[in-house]
Amino acid sequence: RNIQPVLSLNQVRSLMITGASGFVGRSVIDYLSKLPQEKLPLEILLVTRNGIPFPLARNIKTITKIIKSDLRQPWSIDFQPTHVINLAADGSFAPYSAEANRDFELIVRNLISWISDCTEKPRLFHASSGACTQYESNLLNEGILSQRYKFAKDRKNVEEILESASKSLRFDLSVARLFSFSGIHLLKR
Repeated sequence: RNIQPVLSLNQVRSLMITGASGFVGRSVIDYLSKLPQEKLPLEILLVTRNGIPFPLARNIKTITKIIKSDLRQPWSIDFQPTHVINLAADGSFAPYSAEANRDFELIVRNLISWISDCTEKPRLFHASSGACTQYESNLLNEGILSQRYKFAKDRKNVEEILESASKSLRFDLSVARLFSFSGIHLLKR
């Protein structure tokens, strides 16, 4: 069947990517660096907790600004993008922990607060977890309080918070559930 892309980059005037130095963020930046100049947004803002530890390709370097910011703190980002790709996560080495789940929700609540202050609401693409699809089925068999069940339940809760905010604040929201991670930018632990 014919599947249409969710977003054509030709429609993007300005793009903000949170979590830009993470695994998925780095992959998005790699993708952008392979595009011809006429397919790129006019400006790109990369938001990251630790900076960008790799060189940017020449075609995106001149249109890109990098901001180091801990998104668990209230956002003071002075940028009005037409589109946001939210890849920010808690940055934890224990992604199933209660603290990681709280941080993930805090980041999203700060994002919503920031969007509420935007004059023109950006279109938001939010990365979630494929574990949400198992939220009420397989993981219950492990025990209702299992860490993975709690992780999936909390990620689903964040999706619901975003959906509610998108209706009340009137911004477009697309949620991408990421099911697996592989590739050259995957952290080795």
